Amino acid sequence: MNREDTQGLVIDFQERLVPAIHNYEEIIKNTKILLKGLKLLDIPLTQTGQYIRGLGGTVSEIKEITGERDMNKITFSCMGNEEICKRISDINRKNIIICGIESHICVYQTVKDLKDKGYNPVVAADCIGSRKPADYAAALSCFQAMGVYVGTTEMIIYEQFGRAGSPEFKEFSKLIK
Repeated sequence: MNREDTQGLVIDFQERLVPAIHNYEEIIKNTKILLKGLKLLDIPLTQTGQYIRGLGGTVSEIKEITGERDMNKITFSCMGNEEICKRISDINRKNIIICGIESHICVYQTVKDLKDKGYNPVVAADCIGSRKPADYAAALSCFQAMGVYVGTTEMIIYEQFGRAGSPEFKEFSKLIK
């Protein structure tokens, strides 16, 4: 997985949904580190929101890092939305690093559909969550059964860097201390 063939997908970190997620403070903390790392690496991002009118937009802590607009969807899978599919296709990068909520619904269905369409979804396990721990665990089990790479923020970002020493790597290193 190299950065030239990688993009990021930020799924449904919404104002009215995030507070209901088990362990959401830790998930937001990790996601901020992941997204800052992806930005340092110039990896393009797509950001979605499920029924924004009802659930609100992306939480400010995430939105201020991504700088992306929320792409509204009513399908659980991001791939059920033509505009989101077109954006992912137009970015034209096979590896898709995924963070978001809820793990067992929108994240799961998106990962499944991306894999079916020939993409290589990469799930940041410490940057996804569900309201119930059992649903989160079931989603992880399904990802592994599908042969999807599941890693942590540090595993994924360090793989993108490949080596130490660059100014970007030094900047990222400050984020994880």
